[in-house]
Amino acid sequence: MAELVILSLNRADVIGSSKRADAIKNAELWADDMGKEIACFLCDSQTETPPFTMILPDVKSYHSMMAVPLCRDCGELPRMVRLNRCIKLLRKMWSKNGKQVHFVF
Repeated sequence: MAELVILSLNRADVIGSSKRADAIKNAELWADDMGKEIACFLCDSQTETPPFTMILPDVKSYHSMMAVPLCRDCGELPRMVRLNRCIKLLRKMWSKNGKQVHFVF
């Protein structure tokens, strides 16, 4: 059975690596979880190794971001569709008593 793994990353590292046009290497991010079956964040199917990585904001702390795995089908969705589906899921996860949740990118 595949399990969902969500990585916590430092915002400064993520922003710094994207500004240097230095892509975050998937193999390095998921090196600790290479032997595991990893589930897709959106559809819960098993991902390939290493999975497609989507970087999302973390609600609890401005200084951290989340890296979530996506399967090939979800990773091939258009960028805005993929982001919209992830944000919808995060809102359901983080909202309390129907209150709105705001994300900072």
